[in-house]
Amino acid sequence: TVLGELVDTAGLDAEYWYRNLRQTVELEATTRTLLGKGHATFIEVSPHPVLTLPVQQTVEAAEAQAVVAGTLRRDEGGLERFLTSAAEVFARGTKVDWVTTLEGRGGRRVELPTYVFQRERYWLDGFGLPPGGSAAEVTGSVDARFWDVVERQDLESLAGTLAVDSEAPLSVVLPALSAYHRNNRDQSTIDGWRYRVSWKPLSEIADGSLSGTWPVVVPASRARDELVSEVVAGLERHGADVVSIVVDERDLDAEVLAERLREVAADAPELGGVLSLLALDEEPCPGYPALSGGYALTLVLVQAMVAAEIPARLWCGTRGAVSVGRSDRLTSPTQAMVWALGRVAGLELASARVAGRARCGAAGRCAVRRGRRGPGRGARLRCLRTPSGALGRGRR
Repeated sequence: TVLGELVDTAGLDAEYWYRNLRQTVELEATTRTLLGKGHATFIEVSPHPVLTLPVQQTVEAAEAQAVVAGTLRRDEGGLERFLTSAAEVFARGTKVDWVTTLEGRGGRRVELPTYVFQRERYWLDGFGLPPGGSAAEVTGSVDARFWDVVERQDLESLAGTLAVDSEAPLSVVLPALSAYHRNNRDQSTIDGWRYRVSWKPLSEIADGSLSGTWPVVVPASRARDELVSEVVAGLERHGADVVSIVVDERDLDAEVLAERLREVAADAPELGGVLSLLALDEEPCPGYPALSGGYALTLVLVQAMVAAEIPARLWCGTRGAVSVGRSDRLTSPTQAMVWALGRVAGLELASARVAGRARCGAAGRCAVRRGRRGPGRGARLRCLRTPSGALGRGRR
C-alpha cells in the first residue's frame, strides 16, 4: 500500500516499513490494481475489521464484483468467529479448503434435509385465464353481470356502480362504462388465479358407518364437556370403537405421547382414524404463552403419530374457528391456528396421513362416512351445524 503495486516479499525490510509509517497509504490505488488483475476476494486479517468498508467502497466505485470480509471482531477473537468468517466468504462463492480447515476438529458430513424434491412446476398455466376457462368465458361472465344490472333498470344502482351522477350525459357515462367493464374483466382474471376455500350447504345427510378403533384425543381441561361427550357418542352410534386419550401439559413431549399411541394401537385390531379435539383448549400453553394449549398439543400429536408410525388418518376438530357466512359467528378464532397447522402438516409431511380439519357444530353432531381407499382418500369427517336432537342441514 506504499507503492500501490505488487512487490517482492524480499523487499519488505525495515526501510519499507519505515516508509509505510511515514508516507500516504495508497489503499484505493492498491485495491484498484488488484481488481484490474482479476482478484475478487479481499480479506482483512485483523482483530477487528477497519479497512473492509473503504475497500468495499472502492470496489463499488470501480463497478466491480468482489467479496470483502474480515476474520475476527472485537470481543470475538476465537476460532468460532474465524470459521464463521470463512463460511461467509464460502457462501459468497470463494473456495475454502474445509478438509484442511476442519481436520482433527470433529467435523463431519451431514445429510441434506429430507424434504422430497418433487420438481413440480408452480407457475400459472394458461396465464390470465381462470382454471379451465377461456378469454371468451371471462368476458362473457363480466358482460353477463353488467347486462343484469342494465336489465333491472335500476338507475341509482347503476350510477353508484359506475361512480357517476344519475343525470350525467353520455359523454361522462361512456368512459365510466368502459372503465367499469375493463376493471371487472381484470378482476375476474385475477380471481381465477386464486385458491379458494368454499363451503356449500348440504340439503340431505346420508348416514355413514365406521369400523375399527377411533382414538379421540381430548385436552384434560375439556374432557368433561358436553360437546366432547356428544362427539364421542356420535362416533359410537356410527359403529366406531372409541378410545379416549386425555392429555395435558405432561404430554408436550412427542416421545411420551407416541408411546401412549403405540399402546392404543397395540390393543386395537384395526385403527379407523384418529380424531383430535385438542383445539378446544384455548388457554395459553405453559412455557409458550403466545400459543394456545390446544395448538401446542396438536403439533406434538402430529409429531407423535409420525414417530409412532400410526397407520391411520388424523382429523382435527374445531368449533367457531372459521366463519362460512354472515350468519355463522366467529366465536373462537384462537382455534384457527390448528387449521393453519393442518395445511402445513399436509404439505411438509407428504408421507404422513394428515387428513384435514373439520368444524364441530352447535350440538357437536358429527357424521363420518367411509370413502374409497387410495391416494388422498380415506374416512371423511363431516361436521354438522344442527339443533339438538335432529340432523338437519350442514356444511362441508
